[in-house]
Amino acid sequence: MIRIKVSCIGIMPPTQKYFFLADNIDEIIFYNTYEKIRTKVNHGLRVNLDESIWLYCGYIIKEIRLGKNLSQIKEKISKLLSHDGVMIGVPEIMKKNNFEITIGKKQFHFDIENLIYYCSDSTTTSCNLI
Repeated sequence: MIRIKVSCIGIMPPTQKYFFLADNIDEIIFYNTYEKIRTKVNHGLRVNLDESIWLYCGYIIKEIRLGKNLSQIKEKISKLLSHDGVMIGVPEIMKKNNFEITIGKKQFHFDIENLIYYCSDSTTTSCNLI
């Protein structure tokens, strides 16, 4: 069982998203969606707020399951999406982010600011680090 609560605080009122993966079928659907969003980003298409949150959640869970510690995850997560890879308004909404994740009985808590980085290069492929 996986529970995820994400809070995004920016220029708008706080946005909260919840995911509850009760069984393997829910996890399969969650990861298939995560992979679709990753493919979209890798093809240079912009993602919206919900897709951005889904991408970050999928990445965090994947890295936790690989045994990465919180500092390793925080270091790389800010390189997932560039300002040019998201729709207008997403960077402003995702200024401060709080991820609360429960996998089984283990709990993880991330507070991350400025997840979406500004890419100084005009080519999309050089900004894509997923």
